[in-house]
Amino acid sequence: MMILTSEEMTTIVTAYFDLASIEGTNRANSQDYFTWGECLMNCNQPMIIFIEEKNRDKITEMRSQFMDKTLIRTMTLDDLPTMKKGKYQEIKHSTTNSKDTSLYKCWTWCKLDLIQIALQLNPFQTQYFSWVDFGIGKVHRSGVPEFRVPEDDNKICLHEIIPSFQSDVCNLDIFYSTFRHNIAGGYFSGSIESLPWFIDEFHRILDESIQQGHRVHEQNLFAVVVARNYDRIDFSFGDYSEILGSSPPSGIALHLEQINKCMILGRHDHGFKRCMYLKDRVCKDDLFSVLDQLFLCAYYSGRKDVCSQIADEYLARSPDVHKARVMANLKYIA
Repeated sequence: MMILTSEEMTTIVTAYFDLASIEGTNRANSQDYFTWGECLMNCNQPMIIFIEEKNRDKITEMRSQFMDKTLIRTMTLDDLPTMKKGKYQEIKHSTTNSKDTSLYKCWTWCKLDLIQIALQLNPFQTQYFSWVDFGIGKVHRSGVPEFRVPEDDNKICLHEIIPSFQSDVCNLDIFYSTFRHNIAGGYFSGSIESLPWFIDEFHRILDESIQQGHRVHEQNLFAVVVARNYDRIDFSFGDYSEILGSSPPSGIALHLEQINKCMILGRHDHGFKRCMYLKDRVCKDDLFSVLDQLFLCAYYSGRKDVCSQIADEYLARSPDVHKARVMANLKYIA
């Protein structure tokens, strides 16, 4: 996974459609989304924005200082091919603020349609494309967004919240029975080589799920893609607040819980990845909890060389109260 500099640009692809007006529901309205979208619209990155005609002037105003790096395309939801796979069925005309209507789920599938259009257009001739939800500012609160792309151009960069393994998705009836935020849908990226594969694999799993009677969010479908194609994913980790930044996590309880899941399932290799990602981002008070887990994941992954490196770092930085335990661990792996 790489974080791009301004010279190593990715084309940001985003969209906003006024679902509240289309559905007649009281979900978040345009003003809410324009407020949340300010942090994205203020990014000095090439950007393709898909919107309804009624919002063209507003988006042009929001991107006024970067219009040389902006392509605005107007369309309606009916222009998106994937909407036909579940268009407007079972819409909840809800009196609550629940966003999880059937129309919303169908819209989340269409992110891949828009990425495909962006790949065909490629107006800024970039190697990488990144989907970013227009309203990402609702959850991203750590300053200027940072856009990650995979280090290997054959991989897709996805943000994992809860690990998804092959054993989790053997039975989709069970896996989909609980709403899951395993993989964040608000940001993903890839290269001009890897994204066509990702689009095809997503639609294959979407069609399989629809045939089995499942109408789920793109996040659920992404989790199945990950579980079945683990070696093609370049991971970042954390909750939604960490989706577009490298700032320290607000807490490590979620991370440690998911690392424990990896250990229980014998996926020490994946626990190792999560620990390595986390250790350079946590505050000093949390570091030693992470190093404890990293030591175990490295040991059970057969990485005794890494265990020694971790121990050296631990001994150099830890309070005396921890050092005896570290020395005992070193004797155990010798």
